[in-house]
Amino acid sequence: MFLSITASNLFDASQGLGINQATAFTFFVGTMAMMAASAFFFFEIRNVGEKWRTSVLVSGLITFIAAVHYYYMRDYFIQTGSSPTFFRYVDWLLTVPLMCVEFYLITKKAGAKTSLLWQLIIASVVMLVTGFFGEATDRDNSVLWGVISGAAYFYIAYLVWFGDELSCPRSQQIGSTRSTWGGSSAPPQHSSNWGQRSKFKKTHANIY
Repeated sequence: MFLSITASNLFDASQGLGINQATAFTFFVGTMAMMAASAFFFFEIRNVGEKWRTSVLVSGLITFIAAVHYYYMRDYFIQTGSSPTFFRYVDWLLTVPLMCVEFYLITKKAGAKTSLLWQLIIASVVMLVTGFFGEATDRDNSVLWGVISGAAYFYIAYLVWFGDELSCPRSQQIGSTRSTWGGSSAPPQHSSNWGQRSKFKKTHANIY
């Protein structure tokens, strides 16, 4: 089935530039990419520090779950020609909370609290469930569901970037982004956390 997609029929003008084949091919590429990532994470577990192995394992589980769902989404799309909405949301309901767990496992080394994990998980579930309602079950009120889902998303973004000072590994890794504010020194409310951010960088650098 996979090998039936060739360069000649991928962009077959008689089938609308082969949009169906192109979509199926992207699912195939996604499946292979996720499986390769899973293999990498699982094989690398023993090559990282012991305290980081759980987070690497969770990363492998996330990509493995995504690979399985991409495989089924591809078959569903080929057979029905419609968007595999149900499979997408099942995938996200599993992988997004796991991403929150992975995020917490990394940032707790720098002092993140368990409350951050639960806030992220609850917000992600609200975002996905209301998104599914708006897209698949209650289209008449899709705007309302979209607003609720979007609010949950922006709440997650707030927690990551502006919430607990120790909850954002990206902002701590690229310290220059938050160590400057409009080309000048950082705001006073962040100045007391530079030592902890520096400690996080050293911790992150020792993962390998």
